[in-house]
Amino acid sequence: MTRRSWIKIHCDKWLRGSIRQEPAFIRAIFIDLIAMAGDSAYGNEGIIKLAENVGFTDEVLAGIIKVTKKEWQAAKKSLSDGPEPRIEIIELSSGYAIKIINWHKYQSEYSRQKSYRQSYKQSYNDYYLKGNKVEGEGEGEGEGDIEKKENIKNINTLALNDADASNSEPMKKPEKVKINFDFNLRAWENITDEDVAIWEKAYPAVDITQELSKMADWLISNPDKKKKNYRRFITNWLSRAQERGGSKGIKRVVASRVGEQKEKIECPEGYWEKARELRAAGFTGEALTNELKKYFPKFFQGEKNA
Repeated sequence: MTRRSWIKIHCDKWLRGSIRQEPAFIRAIFIDLIAMAGDSAYGNEGIIKLAENVGFTDEVLAGIIKVTKKEWQAAKKSLSDGPEPRIEIIELSSGYAIKIINWHKYQSEYSRQKSYRQSYKQSYNDYYLKGNKVEGEGEGEGEGDIEKKENIKNINTLALNDADASNSEPMKKPEKVKINFDFNLRAWENITDEDVAIWEKAYPAVDITQELSKMADWLISNPDKKKKNYRRFITNWLSRAQERGGSKGIKRVVASRVGEQKEKIECPEGYWEKARELRAAGFTGEALTNELKKYFPKFFQGEKNA
């Protein structure tokens, strides 16, 4: 598994080939993918993935190449399903990998030059690192000798870069985008569909959208309590909502500030006593909800049918 320090672009094909029929943003994404393939630990194969069986989701890849999820999905469809496919999507056990089609045909120059880079690196070591001189070095050396020496230095630099790339670690999975709350727009930023799906699975009794709105209202009402880590703030809030029995499909009647009536939670007798007992025994979050379902199955069944 080898990373590359450079990739090859065929000027004529890039400027006048069929790729020019694609919109500018798709061409930009395609060149990013070629660079990512070269920079990948799987660069010899022209494959982009995070680890052996770990690939990307649309959200993660869009974040890496700095485009919207919608733009990436349009580019992925055009580049993989168009009349002249340029990438192949490979499904993995986690996410998907991307293979650049015809990678070996257009990017084989790097491998062909490897032996030359190694040869010149050895020559440089022999003459310079061991204290020797190239013939003609020093006083009276001609232009040809100087050029020869510079060529050795330049190619050695390529060889050293290649060695650094070869020893580098595989691509690490990018960190999640930091969630933020914009107090000017009064709106959440960087919450993805994937985030919502994870929260819905972790907190099944909670209406995620409703709770996010409550959090936004609380933050607007308490501007002096801005958070450094809004992702943690959200999960802590959702965990407490889950422990209180959730908010999805449960009836409540509460007088609002404008005099409207909402529906009030009506839990079965003994519900909160059992919840406190389970919490004291160490149950929290989804585990607490699952235990409560054993004691009050009709209550949770009613929640589903609401």
